[in-house]
Amino acid sequence: MQEDPFDCIYRNVPSGHHVSQPVPNCTNCNAKRFQYENPTFCCMGGKVKIVTPYVPDEMRRLYTSQDPDAKYFQDNIRVNWNLMPLWIMNLK
Repeated sequence: MQEDPFDCIYRNVPSGHHVSQPVPNCTNCNAKRFQYENPTFCCMGGKVKIVTPYVPDEMRRLYTSQDPDAKYFQDNIRVNWNLMPLWIMNLK
């Protein structure tokens, strides 16, 4: 009989699984928590505030629209971000 070439992959796969118990969300930031996780892990007990930064309307449009200029931006976004340090150096 031929040896299974994937035997090395499946050799250490557990035979069973464990489902953790549901835990209430964080009372400060409403983050989903896991069983046995430190209760202050997500936001340090309310000391850290996660704020969504303001995105200008034009930038939001470039990311979400299907206009020709927005499509061009989306298709070339990596080039634009790679050129940004050069633009900043030229501003100084």
